[in-house]
Amino acid sequence: MKKAKKDILEKGAVAAIKAILDARDRAENTLAHIVKECGGFIPTIAKDAPEIYAFMDYNEGGFNPEVTPERIFGLRYVEGEGLFILTDSCLSNYEYDKDCTFDFVYSDEIGDEDMARLNDALSDTTYYVSFDETFIIKSQTVISILSSIAHYL
Repeated sequence: MKKAKKDILEKGAVAAIKAILDARDRAENTLAHIVKECGGFIPTIAKDAPEIYAFMDYNEGGFNPEVTPERIFGLRYVEGEGLFILTDSCLSNYEYDKDCTFDFVYSDEIGDEDMARLNDALSDTTYYVSFDETFIIKSQTVISILSSIAHYL
């Protein structure tokens, strides 16, 4: 490949990647603004609404990352700290700490006892994970949240 074409290709690829990352950052900032304007908290549990997923790479990169989808049950915005999410693994931590089991994980229905525990977990910021964690695949997660968030507002 001629040097001129290689330079054009490299500059074009760098510009395209920058555009994608800038768009993702703007989308993430918009999402944080939405959650903040909704009082800093949006529960994402409703019967007639689509489930929202976070996409995790607990191996944090590599050539072939293992993507783990986790349902999001709540979004929080904490002033000065940013956006936080409560996911399946967060609820696993809650189950361990509280010595309980969420039955709805194994069925489609959220019973009264599960709902009470879920509301307790949603109100306790200890169980949320920061959206800035490196294992969160932000692009996919932001798209998942923004594509369905209107159903919960």
